[in-house]
Amino acid sequence: MPRTVYILGAGFSYPAKIPIQAALLDRVRELGIMDAPSNVIETFLEAQTSALDFIRAISRSATAPPLEDAFTLLDHTISSRGYALGYTWQQLVVVRERLQQALLFVIHSAAQQAEKKSLYKNVATHLLARAAGPPEHSAAVLSLNWDPLVEDSAFAVIRDLAGLGQMDVNFGCDTLPLRVPSAHSPSLTQDARRIINVAALKLHGSANWLICPNCTALFTGAGVEASPWDLYFGVVSCPSCGAAPGAPEIGTAPLQPFLITPTFLKVFDSIHIQATWQRAYHLLARADELVFAGYSMPLSDFHFRALLRRSVRRSVRVTAALTESDEFDRAMPAATRGHFAATRYREFFGEVTIDTRGVEDYFAEIFATHPPEQDLALLRRILSVGGRDL
Repeated sequence: MPRTVYILGAGFSYPAKIPIQAALLDRVRELGIMDAPSNVIETFLEAQTSALDFIRAISRSATAPPLEDAFTLLDHTISSRGYALGYTWQQLVVVRERLQQALLFVIHSAAQQAEKKSLYKNVATHLLARAAGPPEHSAAVLSLNWDPLVEDSAFAVIRDLAGLGQMDVNFGCDTLPLRVPSAHSPSLTQDARRIINVAALKLHGSANWLICPNCTALFTGAGVEASPWDLYFGVVSCPSCGAAPGAPEIGTAPLQPFLITPTFLKVFDSIHIQATWQRAYHLLARADELVFAGYSMPLSDFHFRALLRRSVRRSVRVTAALTESDEFDRAMPAATRGHFAATRYREFFGEVTIDTRGVEDYFAEIFATHPPEQDLALLRRILSVGGRDL
C-alpha cells in the first residue's frame, strides 16, 4: 500500500445526515426541539433569534445568503469598526458569536443523530489498521469539516477493541483533553509514548475544540464520554489557567469555540492552526496517493489550494470520490463545464481519477479488498502483544 492522505469535504459526512455548509443556515432556521438541557435550549433560541435577524437584514431575496457572505460582512465591518444595516460593530461582535454558536448547535445535534455509523466505523478501522503498520503504508486524514465524525468513529472502534491508552487520534497540534478521564491524550506526546495514532488534521478547526483566550491552550472533548451540551455549552473555564498556582481568579477564563469560519478574510494566526497546516504540508509532501472524499475543490478555498500547489508532487496518484452531479454532461457547452467539481480537479491536477459513485460506494470497494473484519483481527493481535505491526 502507498502512503495515502484522505482529504475529506462535506460530502464525506453527508451520508451521516450532517448538513453541508450551504444547508447550515436552513438547519439553524428549522431546528426546534432538541434533546438537551433547558438552559442549553434557551441559549440556542437566543443565538438562533440573533443570527436569523441578522441574516434577514442582509438578505435581498427569500434565499439565505451564503455563509461566506455573512461572515465576510461581519469580519470586514468589525475589523474596520464600521456600521452596517443598523448594526454597530460592537453589536456585530455579539451577532458573530451567536451565529457561530447557532452553527455549533446544529453540528452537534446532527452528530448526535448521525446515520450510517457502521460505514464510518469501518473507515476508522481501516485508518487505525494502517496507522499500526509500517510507515510507508500509512494513511492520514485532512478534514475541511467542523464535525467530529472521524474522531468519534475512531474512539468508538478503540473502545470496542479495549485499546484505550494504546490507540488514539492525533490532531497534529497541541490538543489537550477537556476532561479526565478521556480516551484522548495530548496529541504532541503520542508518538513519543509509542501510541498507535491516526493523524486527523482539522484544517478549519473543529466543533469539539475550545481555546483559552488567556493562555491559548487548546482543549478537545473528543474521547470524553459526555454529552456535547455538557462539554461545550455554557461557561466552560480553562483547566490550564485554573491550575495556575496563586492565581485562582484566572481559572474563570471562559473557553471559546475554535473554528475557522467561511470568510474571505480568513486569519490563520493561531499557533495551533499554523501547526496543523504545517503538519498537513509534510503529510501531503510525503504522500504517494491522495483521495479526495466528498470535496468539491471550490475556488474559494484558495488557502488550501495554495497548500496543495506547494506540497503535492507531480507523481502522486489522485482520486476524487464525487457524485454524478459533480461531472458535466458531454452535451453541455464548454463554457459551463467549469462549474463542475470534476472539471476543477482536472484543471488543478491534470491526471486524476474521477469516481462519481459517491463516498459510500468508493469505500465499499476498499472494504471488499481489505475487509474491516481482517483489520479488526490485525488490531486485536497488535494490541495483544502491546506494539505496532512492524
